[in-house]
Amino acid sequence: MAVLSTENEELCLKLNNLQDVADEVLRQRKASSFLTTPVFYFPDKHLLLWSTSDVVSFSIAERVRELLYTSVMVSCNFRNSCDSSYFFVQAEEQWREKCSFMELENAEIRKEEKHLLTDIEEKNAELTKIKSETKILSDEVDRLRAESRDSEDLRKKNQELEKLLLEDEKLLEEHKLQIAELRSCVASYEETVQSMKDSEKEMKKQIDEKLVEAEKLDEECRTLRTVGDKLTEESVFATLLNNELKLKLTQAYNDVEDLRISLTKEQEARKREVESAHNVVELNRKLQESTIRIEELRCLNEKMSAELDYLRQKSANSASKQEMEGLSATVAECQRNLEAAVSEKKALLEKETEKSDELLKLQSQFDGLSRECCKLREEYHLFQRSYLTQENAEQQYCAMLEDKCQQIEAMSARLAQLESYPGQTISIDGASCPRCAKQEPKPVNDCAEVRALYDCIPSTIREIIEQNNSKDVIAAMKEMQNTFIPSHPVRPMTCSAAASQDALSTCTVVVLREGSIFQPCTL
Repeated sequence: MAVLSTENEELCLKLNNLQDVADEVLRQRKASSFLTTPVFYFPDKHLLLWSTSDVVSFSIAERVRELLYTSVMVSCNFRNSCDSSYFFVQAEEQWREKCSFMELENAEIRKEEKHLLTDIEEKNAELTKIKSETKILSDEVDRLRAESRDSEDLRKKNQELEKLLLEDEKLLEEHKLQIAELRSCVASYEETVQSMKDSEKEMKKQIDEKLVEAEKLDEECRTLRTVGDKLTEESVFATLLNNELKLKLTQAYNDVEDLRISLTKEQEARKREVESAHNVVELNRKLQESTIRIEELRCLNEKMSAELDYLRQKSANSASKQEMEGLSATVAECQRNLEAAVSEKKALLEKETEKSDELLKLQSQFDGLSRECCKLREEYHLFQRSYLTQENAEQQYCAMLEDKCQQIEAMSARLAQLESYPGQTISIDGASCPRCAKQEPKPVNDCAEVRALYDCIPSTIREIIEQNNSKDVIAAMKEMQNTFIPSHPVRPMTCSAAASQDALSTCTVVVLREGSIFQPCTL
């Protein structure tokens, strides 16, 4: 409206100026009508002189024509401005009607707002009450939740304790069964030892009897030798006595062989005792598999030592000291074997601890590698999402550029029309930019470079993955090598987009580089 008012004022000024010029022209015509000047003709110089009144009238006529033409143009422009002013007046009336209608609506809305404020105040009081009640209830709920959590923790602990008790009971039953088996084995071996002792006693009795017989035979041999010495003097009875002596000597040799056989039997019995001692050692080794068994064996050793002391006291009165010494030596060997078994068990426990430490290290390494694999998977999913968002962002960016180009072209056309305003009609819809219309769209290369996802990972992570030999990591590496990613080129910017680059916001595009996986690049 302000522009139209200024234009109307300018047109009125021009009309006033035209009226003044027309008045002056009429005055000059009236003045020229009174002036009459003759025409002089010079035949020698061939010059034709006109009067000043005709020249002035000719210039005035041209000036009048120009003024008439300008007046016609001004009248046309004035009509157009009048039409546009009438149109704007109607628009003003419509806007005033709309404003009055909107004021009525605003009044109604204010009334509704007052009612709503009153309702809100009432409901705020109710809300304060409800909030206080909810706080009390939330405190009770928190207390109940804490109690439930404590009860759940206690239940879990009770369940764990019950499981441990069941395991302990199973272990106790197994140990009891093993102890019963070992006791039965010990009882059977004790029975065999007692039977061997009885057989030894019988063999000792037989040996004593045969020793007595041997002593008797020695005495007879001595007597026979004395008799033979006496009979040597007698030649008649010597041959007979020699024959008898030979017979008795053969009998003595036979008795000596019998004694040797009995001695071999005694040696075999002693070997059996040694074998039984070895069996006892093996049983002791079995008993040494656990600390409880070792303590029981120590108790048994103490009992055996007491029995040995008792047997030693008995053996002091008897002639079996050598056998008791052999038994004491076997007991000492048993103790040595026990100590060796304990040392072996300690060494095995140390080896087991070392193996457990190695297993823990391997588990920690495996956990670290699994975490790295999870991170790589998350980065891959993020990369896929960013790739999809990149395509959407590029599409949105192109659409935004097209909209901005259209707006800029419309504004440029509008400015050109305003600059050449006199004698032209103003169009509401803007035309397209001639430069952008002349430019042909450049073809986009559909064939983009393709890279594997494994190539996008840094070299340090690749070395860690290649050093690992787990199946999950190898499968993930193969999947990453088989997945390919297209690297799209950046689209060129149009001239209109370059002109409006300062007004537009910057757009970020994801670019893959060797040093990092995701790096933003501003366009």
